[in-house]
Amino acid sequence: MATPKYLLEQALARFPILLIKDEARQERYLRDALEFYAQHSGALVRTRLEQPEILISPQPLGFNGCYNKRGDWIITKYDRTTEKLHVLDDPKNSPWDMSYFVNLRHWDYETDLPTDLEFTLVIDHIESLLGEANAQQMSLTSFVASLEGMERKGMSEYSQQRLAVEEQIRKQAHLPDFAIL
Repeated sequence: MATPKYLLEQALARFPILLIKDEARQERYLRDALEFYAQHSGALVRTRLEQPEILISPQPLGFNGCYNKRGDWIITKYDRTTEKLHVLDDPKNSPWDMSYFVNLRHWDYETDLPTDLEFTLVIDHIESLLGEANAQQMSLTSFVASLEGMERKGMSEYSQQRLAVEEQIRKQAHLPDFAIL
């Protein structure tokens, strides 16, 4: 299991020299990478419900499906005001297995992320976002300090890495159950 904090720490550890020290800025790159992953690959949370009502917060991006113990697809209703999901099925058919898509941008910093996330892709994406900004800062610093001969990864290399990682994320998208007919 991994938390957003852990993913950021793993990405930061990849930099021998990191000039982007502002923690708020680092977290913004983390949140950007998590949101991109959720929107383009789909972050799916799976849960088993014993009761016909459950609090789901933060609000999900969408629902993938809910099935009773017999495997029947069940209708659910989500109340955005109370952030509660209501299962519209006879309680004798419990438990219900359900899955829903979440936006990871607002995921708690210390809470484990869904297990079916491709953590290495998210870490690679954080690295490329941070790397672009860090390379730009290094370039400016090198110019000012006259350190032109230092070997380092350039901003264009991080940009290419970011584009490659984003393409990999798109390719492994989770499709809703109803789309796999």
